[in-house]
Amino acid sequence: MSGFPTPDLAKVAPPGGQKEDSCGGISGRQHVPECRGYNEVYAVSNPRARAMTETWKIRICTQCGEELARFIPLPRLQQVGLQAVPDWVV
Repeated sequence: MSGFPTPDLAKVAPPGGQKEDSCGGISGRQHVPECRGYNEVYAVSNPRARAMTETWKIRICTQCGEELARFIPLPRLQQVGLQAVPDWVV
């Protein structure tokens, strides 16, 4: 025995704490999300890659620029009903 008390594992916080959903790291400020095309946000110079990413959508915060979500449509999965389009995609 080392003499140290054993911690209650149910009360121990995970490493790094809990990630707070705050805009720009400011506590209490909410994200202002907007749906944009992948090619509008990221500069894709390769024509082949640009054509491939044309239908991709990104949910991005207009205040801090953080990417909140990404939707990559897969037509074959959508045909059989295995991939649903999120509500935020316009």
